Amino acid sequence: GSNVLRVFVLADLLAFGAAGLISMALLDYAQHGAPVSVHAGISAGLCLAVMIWFRSKGHYRARHALANMVRPVLMACGLAFLAASTLQVSFEETRLTSATAGFWASVPVLIFAMRWTARALLLAAGRWQEPVTLLTSAAIASDRARLIEHNTDHGLTVTRTLDLAGFEGLDDRTLSARLSRLTDRTLFLAPDERSQPVANRI
Repeated sequence: GSNVLRVFVLADLLAFGAAGLISMALLDYAQHGAPVSVHAGISAGLCLAVMIWFRSKGHYRARHALANMVRPVLMACGLAFLAASTLQVSFEETRLTSATAGFWASVPVLIFAMRWTARALLLAAGRWQEPVTLLTSAAIASDRARLIEHNTDHGLTVTRTLDLAGFEGLDDRTLSARLSRLTDRTLFLAPDERSQPVANRI
């Protein structure tokens, strides 16, 4: 469940920490005398903002293919770099340029590396797979189940399949009661055109 995915919060924190060490090395090497506290404060604040944004996009609450994370991670880090550069100008600290560039250039690489490692560890421990109940049309049930399980990035395993036709004609109260008995595992909706109206009520 989502509790398991909290490991990605730790993975991102480790990525930010490693990027911080890299940027500090650049700071020491290239900008002697540059205020470390200014660089650390700006970086820490922006890292927190980036992680809050990741959370709002479901990175820590839902399984995502790593390939689908590339664009949002790069966009967030790019915007954070622009914000950091702007703040440096406001503080009149041009000596932080290479440290800031090194930090935000290394963050995406480290995030992908740490998240991939975290997922590999969960997979090895048997914690990545999540059992789901597939709600679909009987005509396409086997095809949808194969498609879901073929996409191993999401870690979903279909353990129960229910025909959406069985929910047709139920009033809202009865439908809600039926669904409440299925809360032992995540529901995965995969309707076809005919069963879409029923799916819209779930």
